[in-house]
Amino acid sequence: NNLKMLSLGVLGLTALAGCVAGGSSGQGWSLCGKQTKMRIVDLDISPDPISQGQQIRSWRVVVQADTDGECATTLQVQERPGNVTVGTKRVYYFRPGSNEVTVQPDTRYRFSQARHCFVVIADIEETPRAIDATGNFCAQREGNNWTMRGR
Repeated sequence: NNLKMLSLGVLGLTALAGCVAGGSSGQGWSLCGKQTKMRIVDLDISPDPISQGQQIRSWRVVVQADTDGECATTLQVQERPGNVTVGTKRVYYFRPGSNEVTVQPDTRYRFSQARHCFVVIADIEETPRAIDATGNFCAQREGNNWTMRGR
């Protein structure tokens, strides 16, 4: 009975490892093209609120991808105006529907103004462009902190 449970456990871990390796390798993925409709549903920072001088731990981006299949593209977060990259550029893999990704911040970036607004940039057919968004994604100052809640 113990051998049977051990065998099932090993089989389950093997199957899980295969899924993780296949899902992160990008095999079978095409590049997101002009026919891919993407929309930013949500953009958040962690921690939120963030205090003056504190480093952003991560950006959380929720992307709605309306596509026939799976595709890959690079994403980065930029502050506007000024096109300052605040979330580092990296390849992400998207499935049709809602996709949540974590973007690593530029470690040098700090909040300093009363209001900071952001866009998400994707490379579609090797052309960087802002992805349409459901609203404005801005951080508002509250005392010595900034928050993106309630925007």
